[in-house]
Amino acid sequence: RPEVADALLKYERNFFTMLDAYCPVKSHWSLKAPSYAPYFGKIFEHYPDAKIIVTHRHPAKNFASTCRLVESSILPFDSEGSFDKLRLGRMAEEEYRIFWSRPLEFRQTHPQYESKIMDCMYPDLMRDPIGMVKRIYAKFGLDYTQEFDDRMKTYLANNHQGKHGRHKYSNEEYGIDPYELYERNKVYFDHYGFKPEA
Repeated sequence: RPEVADALLKYERNFFTMLDAYCPVKSHWSLKAPSYAPYFGKIFEHYPDAKIIVTHRHPAKNFASTCRLVESSILPFDSEGSFDKLRLGRMAEEEYRIFWSRPLEFRQTHPQYESKIMDCMYPDLMRDPIGMVKRIYAKFGLDYTQEFDDRMKTYLANNHQGKHGRHKYSNEEYGIDPYELYERNKVYFDHYGFKPEA
């Protein structure tokens, strides 16, 4: 509900203001939370100076991973053995449909904010992570230093994808049909060039 989002964002803004007063940040705060997506437009009401990076992964290739993440947080509380992966898949898609559509809808009706928003496509990020960071910093006018570049290279060298193993999951186990997912989220898929293949 909008009024709940307003209350939470107001509290969060006050919280960061207090943190910053105690220990001022050198450049900027970085927050990572997909849960902002349903209230995308509210972000600028409470953080008028915000710069937003919207990340995109192919839903038909990634949504099962999202379901697995949600499952891992729910399963420990299933005391009766009633957990249903297919039901979770349906419920999660209903929720994530808003995560995919709401930011795009806001941007299409509020183009004046585009200078404060940047899309980050997952394949581009994985192909050249440092290049992506450079483009983000350039768009938002942030200082990019050689020290920062060196630290990123060290981090990437020591933390490659899959370092701690990989989860195995499939669309089938959560009842996800890529073509039905496409039809129900066609505007988002088409806007970002996602094809309805598995």
